[in-house]
This record gives sequence, C-alpha cells and structure tokens, in this order.
Amino acid sequence: MNKIALAVLASLSVSIVLGDDLKTVDGKEYKNVTVTNQDSCSVTVSDKKAGRILRFYFTELVPELQQRFHYDASKCNEYLATQNSASEEAKKTRRNYDEGQKKLREEEQWHRWIKDLQDRYESLGQQENDLVQQIAKLEAFPEFLYQSLGYHRGSYKYPNPARKDLPVLENRLKNVRSDKEQVRRQLADAGQ
Repeated sequence: MNKIALAVLASLSVSIVLGDDLKTVDGKEYKNVTVTNQDSCSVTVSDKKAGRILRFYFTELVPELQQRFHYDASKCNEYLATQNSASEEAKKTRRNYDEGQKKLREEEQWHRWIKDLQDRYESLGQQENDLVQQIAKLEAFPEFLYQSLGYHRGSYKYPNPARKDLPVLENRLKNVRSDKEQVRRQLADAGQ
C-alpha cells in the first residue's frame, strides 16, 4: 500500500512539473497547464499552448483539485482579510498623498496670486509716479497764452495747447490710484 501511495505522490509531483489538467466546477477543462504561483485562495497557471496565464480561485475548481492544492477556506479568508487591509491602507496612503498634493498646489497658487498682486501694486505705483511727473511738467506751463492783435487793438488769450493732455493724464492718474487702492485692500485682506 505504501508503494502505491508513493507512486501516486510521485506522479502528482511530476505532473506539476510537466503539466497539469485542471477542471472547473462549471465543466471547463484546461489541459497540460503549468502551475506558476499559488496563494491561499487561488492558483495561477501558464497555458503555453494557448499562450496565456490564467488564475483560478480554488472555489472555481473541482473538489479533488481543491484537496490536491490543500485549499483551506479559513486560511483563504485570513489571506483575503490581510489583502483587504493592505489594500485599504494603500488607498488611505494614496488619499493622504493626493490631499497633500492638492493642498500644496493650492498653496503654490495662493503664493503666485500674492506675488502677482505685489507685482501689480508695484507697477501701479510706478505708473502713478510717472503720471504725477508728467502732470507736474504740464502744470508748469501757463494755463493761457496771449496773442497780440496789434498796438491799438489789444490781445486775446487762448488755452495753452501744451496743456491739452492734462485732463486725460489726470483721469488716468485717478484710475491708477483707484486700482492701486483696490490691490492694496486685496493684499491687506490676504495678510500681506
């Protein structure tokens, strides 16, 4: 009897190396496949003839094959619980990473926005200074010029053409100061 058991074990181990036949509970058969991996819940086989790798859960295999591969439902459940726990931990780590990246992007956007506001405030300050200087130069000219009409006829006055751009520049200065004040308030609200 021992010789028969030994012969059966030897033939089984040889069949794993040379190739196995697998049968599923739904009646499908896979001939001459090689076992490449096994865990507590499944077996992975290589079907070289078909050129594919297949994975079967032991619950898909006929009871004889479940016994042959030492399938234990409680070990499978423990294995799945461990895998699920590891998967949940990986998902949690990924969520934390994604949230961290999102927060970092938001902080970078906030810093860029503050820098843009500071640059805008500086630019408006420079525009204000330039306009004040241009207005001061134009205001240095007399407001009216006088033209003589002759010795007895007197003279007449007319607006100085050099000052014709003064209202436009003053309006532009008013707009620049308004924009500058708005940017200053935004910077103050942002704590800058």
